Formats: sequence, structure tokens, C-alpha cells
Amino acid sequence: MEERRLRREWEKLNKERVDVEARLRDLRPKAKRVAPATFREEEPAAKRRQVSEPPEPSKPFLQSAYENEVVKARSKRMFGALMGHLGRAQRGLERDQGVLDRQQSKQREAVAKIEAEKRTFLKKKDGEYKAARGRELDRRDEVLSSLRVAEHRLLRVTWSKSRSQLAKFIRTKAEPQLCWLPRRHTPATQALLEASRDAVEAEIAARSAEHDAYERDVQRVCDERKLRRKAAADRNAAYLAALDAAPTMVPPPPPPPEEEEEEEEEEEEEDAGSPPLRREVVVEEEPVDYEGES
Repeated sequence: MEERRLRREWEKLNKERVDVEARLRDLRPKAKRVAPATFREEEPAAKRRQVSEPPEPSKPFLQSAYENEVVKARSKRMFGALMGHLGRAQRGLERDQGVLDRQQSKQREAVAKIEAEKRTFLKKKDGEYKAARGRELDRRDEVLSSLRVAEHRLLRVTWSKSRSQLAKFIRTKAEPQLCWLPRRHTPATQALLEASRDAVEAEIAARSAEHDAYERDVQRVCDERKLRRKAAADRNAAYLAALDAAPTMVPPPPPPPEEEEEEEEEEEEEDAGSPPLRREVVVEEEPVDYEGES
């Protein structure tokens, strides 16, 4: 019954581990896909712009046309009007320069405000991602620790169950050991059976102590990781609070120090597979029935 219960518990924890790892993969930022640059092929010669022929030379300049007094007066009026227009435009530009400077200053302030809000928004999103990832990693560590403990207990129960069967037989001291039972017991064989039973019980007790030490080590490692992530979560929460309290135009505070990503990735790769437990192959020794002393 205990073995069946442990198997059900292990299957449930393994399913939860798969779900947590799927959520962690979904939390990772998606890489932007950049479409390959496409270049326009060279257009056919028929569609190329045709080079126009050089213009024909103009007619020779007639100096005599400007010797007329009427033409001279009209030219002076047009030149005076043009200079007046340019002067008014220059004075208008000088008058409006202050307005243009104020407009450009306001535009620069608006752009700087938008950039600051964008940086703050990205910092907040990054902090929220780290907080969510930290929670999922904590849950993953708890599930993995419980999974390893459940698998280790299952191995212990299976090994103890198969090993306890050897307590019913007498084992030889010479290698390879053989298990046997006499047809009829004598005081000597009864003593040997008691010694074999005590040896099996001592072996099971020693192995149980090793299993208990392993479970304590697993829990200790899980607690240490949880403390490290809690400290990182506190720093991240303080950073998000500083972002909310900082004015818009003030540059955001520096982000909290990053954890060792390389070590974290190694832990994820290690935890993604089956737990690194010491598996033991129990070879059931076939008891040999020898005829004892009658």
C-alpha cells in the first residue's frame, strides 16, 4: 500500500514539475523575428530613366533691351520690392525666433519625457518578469525537492521490501553468497538464521539512515535557494517601489545586481531531466534449499 501511495505521489509531483517548467518557458521573453532584408532587383533597361538631350543654347543676350528707360525703371521697382520682401521676411524670422526656440524646447522636453516613461515602463516589466520568474523557480524547487524525496522513499521501500525477504534464509559467508534453508532446523542452523536476520535488519537500518541524511540534504539545498531568491525578490521589490516613487523626468534608479545566470542555467538544465538519484538494482538471490542434518 505504501509503495502504491508513493508511486501516485511521484506521478503527481512529476506532472506538476512539467507544468511549472512549461510556465517558466512561457515567461521567457520572446525573441523578435527579423525578416530578411529584400533588395530590389535591377530594373530592366527599358524602365530606366532616359537621359534627356542637352538643351539648345539660348539666344544671344541683347544689351539693347535694357537701355530702355522704361525697362530700367521697372527693374528698379521689382528689385526694390524684392529687397523689401526679403527684409520683412528677415525681420519676421528674427521676431519669431523666440517662438521657434520655445517650441523646440517643449518638443525636446516632450521627447525626453516619452523616453523616460518608456524606460521606466521597460524597467517595470523587467522587474515584474523577475518577480514572476522567482515565484515559479521557488515552486519548481519545492516540487523538485518533494519529487526527489518521494522517489528516494519509493526506492527505499522497494529495496527494503526485497531485502527483507533475505531475512528468511541463511546466507553463506563465502562469496558469492548463497541463501539456503535446511529441511529441519537444528540449534546451529537456528543461530545462523538469527545472525542472517540481524545482518539484514542492520543493513536496512543503515540504509534508512543514509536515506534520511539524503532527504535532509535535499531540504537544506532547497531552503538555501529559497533564501537567496527571497533576498533577490526583496531587492527587486525595493527597486520597483523606487521606480514608482521617482519623478518622470528623473532617470530611473540603477537595477538590482543580477544573479549568476550561468549557475542558474546549469541548475535548470540539471533539474529539467530526471532527478540525479542513486538508483540501485536489487538482484534477488534465489534461495537454494540444501538438505540439512536430519
